Amino acid sequence: MKTLLLAASLPFGCCVLTAAQGSDSMKGLIGVHVIVQQPSQEAEKDGLTKASIQTDVEVKLRSAGIRVLTREETLRAPGRPYIYVNVDAMRNSSLPFYAYNIRVELFQEAESIVRPGVTMSAITWQHTRVGTVGANNLRQARDDLKDDVDRFVNDWLTANPVVRAK
Repeated sequence: MKTLLLAASLPFGCCVLTAAQGSDSMKGLIGVHVIVQQPSQEAEKDGLTKASIQTDVEVKLRSAGIRVLTREETLRAPGRPYIYVNVDAMRNSSLPFYAYNIRVELFQEAESIVRPGVTMSAITWQHTRVGTVGANNLRQARDDLKDDVDRFVNDWLTANPVVRAK
């Protein structure tokens, strides 16, 4: 598993990216369920809704050919895989910007090495980003999330190459 840390100073804020990718752990998964954390009420008022995040993520996955599983399908799927998405955006009322943290994590059922037979849900792929955006530009956080989901898709496709008919 490799870890990447990147910090960039931008004219209107800062962005830090971290990622721990374990694309090998994705090999053979039949799809993923998507769970989205509810954004703050203030962020929702400014257009960052749970429904829009859910749609953004599911459209990206389906467009790449990754099956989006229902909750019931996930409970029957090997590894019980799901993606947890959290876009945590907070605004200071005295400043005209949002600080945000985006986390995209793939969870799978894993067996303990120390206690064989004991299984638990574990993060096998993760990407995190923090940054700032102008208060009237919260849409940028959604665009950043889409880029983060693209990273997931690329790792998924590396682990599960699509065989195309000739």
